[in-house]
Amino acid sequence: MAVNEPAPINPEDVERINAPAFYGSTIQAVWAGNDLTLVFAKPHPVINKKAESPDQQFGAVLETQAIISLSPQTAKDLFLLLQGTVKRYEDQFGVISTEYTQRAEKGDK
Repeated sequence: MAVNEPAPINPEDVERINAPAFYGSTIQAVWAGNDLTLVFAKPHPVINKKAESPDQQFGAVLETQAIISLSPQTAKDLFLLLQGTVKRYEDQFGVISTEYTQRAEKGDK
């Protein structure tokens, strides 16, 4: 077994956590009063019925997947947790680069 591989688990010894799972490829953060609201979304393919040409027929719209509100204290805890987790991931697999991180490195957000 490799260093970072989890130990084998006997399926009879575990119970699945019954909680919703969400996937979001985009995120928006908005302060509303004293809370931070995170809106997770993903693109969903659509067909434009009124397209004037075939190249305009297909597209995508953002579909909200989850809305999560956090107190400032929990937002800070989440920030620190994610910062450490991402650092460990990048130490193992390399730097994660996105359009946002590239803009942030240039000073544009």
